[in-house]
Amino acid sequence: MLSAMGLRMTFLPFSVLSLRRCGVLGLVVAIAMTAGVRTAYAQLSEAMQPTATRSDLTALAARLERGSEADRSKAAAVRGRLREGDFRPGDRIALVIEGNVSQSDTVPVTAGPKITLADVGQISLAGVLRSELESYLKTQLNKYVRDARVRATGLVRVSVLGPVGRPGFFFMPPDIPLTEAIMRAGGPGGSADLSRSVIRRGTDELYDSRNTQSAINEGLTLDQLSLRSGDEIVVGTQSTKSWQSVLPVISVVSSLLLALSYGFARR
Repeated sequence: MLSAMGLRMTFLPFSVLSLRRCGVLGLVVAIAMTAGVRTAYAQLSEAMQPTATRSDLTALAARLERGSEADRSKAAAVRGRLREGDFRPGDRIALVIEGNVSQSDTVPVTAGPKITLADVGQISLAGVLRSELESYLKTQLNKYVRDARVRATGLVRVSVLGPVGRPGFFFMPPDIPLTEAIMRAGGPGGSADLSRSVIRRGTDELYDSRNTQSAINEGLTLDQLSLRSGDEIVVGTQSTKSWQSVLPVISVVSSLLLALSYGFARR
């Protein structure tokens, strides 16, 4: 019969080795999963380049159309972006006009899509990419204002929800990283767990927690994630179950086992 000390010496090394093996196995699985997600996001980043030009997207669509079925599906999305443009109702444009007439304002994008400017009227944004916005508006405004100098930045209305400093919706430039969007909402709170964060569009989950975490790690921008007005970044909340709550139970069980083993050894 094993003594209490013998049982203790036999039991503990087995537990430590088991935990270590589980830890190594978990690390290997995590690395493999991360590599897979990074590969997927490398492809996504290529398809959703920030401020991509029309020639860039046209060449990309042509290349994807020669690939797999999944690539052809991405090509169709790129073609749709080329056809419809980047602007949707709910977006805003930070606009500065300098010249014979000066104006500095944030203009809402309305259905059409279009914007309306004083003394100019409506300007359609149908089919306009973010990379084309400044040059396009300059061409349009020069019909009314001679030698107009234009600075324009498209803004998307994105909600940041969950345990953050100032939850709500914000108008943000699409070329900022996802992490900066969270910081503009006051940053993660004490109960936040970024690894549980998701991105939603209406009732649909656009990116699950694993893909959202990968986007954070990769520093992807709102534009690269193809976010648009109305989308929600939902920061995750820490689980109520943690090792801190489990450890006391393990300690009690270990004490009981040692007590039982000591009792058997005394017989």
